[in-house]
Amino acid sequence: MTLAVRRSRAVLAVLVVAALAAALLVVGSAKASHALNGKVLILESTFASSAAINEQTQAQSLGLGADVVDDTQWAAMTADQFAQYDAIVFGDNECDNAGDPAVTLAAPLANLSTWVPAVTGNIFFSTADAVYHANNGSNEAGATLQITKGLAFAAGGGTTGLYFSSSCYDGDAWLNVLDAFSPGWSANSNSGDAIHVTGSAALLAGLDDASLSGYSSSVHHFIESWASDFTVYAIATDVNTDAAAADNQAGGVGATATVTGPYTAQDGSTGAPVVLIRGANTSPSHILLQDDQTHPVGETAHLLATVTNPNLEEQPQPTALPVDGITVTFTAVSGPNAGRTAQGVTDSDGNVSIDYTSAVGGSDVWQASFVDTEQHTETSNQVTVTWTVAPAAAPLVIAPRFTG
Repeated sequence: MTLAVRRSRAVLAVLVVAALAAALLVVGSAKASHALNGKVLILESTFASSAAINEQTQAQSLGLGADVVDDTQWAAMTADQFAQYDAIVFGDNECDNAGDPAVTLAAPLANLSTWVPAVTGNIFFSTADAVYHANNGSNEAGATLQITKGLAFAAGGGTTGLYFSSSCYDGDAWLNVLDAFSPGWSANSNSGDAIHVTGSAALLAGLDDASLSGYSSSVHHFIESWASDFTVYAIATDVNTDAAAADNQAGGVGATATVTGPYTAQDGSTGAPVVLIRGANTSPSHILLQDDQTHPVGETAHLLATVTNPNLEEQPQPTALPVDGITVTFTAVSGPNAGRTAQGVTDSDGNVSIDYTSAVGGSDVWQASFVDTEQHTETSNQVTVTWTVAPAAAPLVIAPRFTG
């Protein structure tokens, strides 16, 4: 090989390495532009800046920063800029400008198509004016916990989430925010003070009846219908049948049901939905199953279910019942192992787990269930266990070798 050829190849190698480095730099920059920044973005018109406890202080208690922007700053933001935040926050401004949500939420309502696509993470929606009651109520600790847990849920999904309080808004312009995610929302302006948790989510553990009730008007809206990709987390139970009218048989995503009447939860309680959530690891009952997972055929899958507050005593002093010693049934509802079941008993934290293996590939869908103290069967969310099969090795072909 000549010296000229060596040099040309060396130059080519340098150019290739440089090109790869440049490509990686571009890809890295693109990814970085969408990386979460460890902050929440708070719309100033929904923010009680002078309150001792508000969404900013509670975000900080979670180790999150907070940027507060006015309407002009909000309108100038791009989709990529919204997507950098752990969560977007439309908070409770202690009911200021409550009479006209079209004014308070004017900026986000004007550019829904810009910021809504950025919210691909968890959504926490509450009809409580929690900031007001955290500073002025009869259950300040409970209201503070609602803000903190709600923010933790919204910011904990791995991509940009949303924390939204309907505060004391009159009219229904605020419903347009929820309709932008999934249509089918309606509400009325009734108030309630006895709130019962009917669902569960890992990031909301501890947000129970006692922490949501007894604010002296804990909530100011009852949800009558909602999009079916949201889960009812809590209902107001101190309502009459007419006031609690709600869609309790939602159809597919974005669909609403034709059946009306008080929402009936799996534990048999009835009332009006007041806290709704959307995201991974959420359940419409007091049993939560975690997580979707993937394994090669022959390995072991681990399914974990958690039972939370299977029933609570009556108001005004709700007390959580024990969650240990409860028999949980795991059922594969579809997939290559459909019909397979297993049982276990919860520990002192309400946890129970099973392990299983599969001899064939495919995706198993599992649910877990238990019978609560009122003899209602409560069924969890569904999780998927995917079993992968290694591709067959290509046959070894040995070419004959001829020697002359």
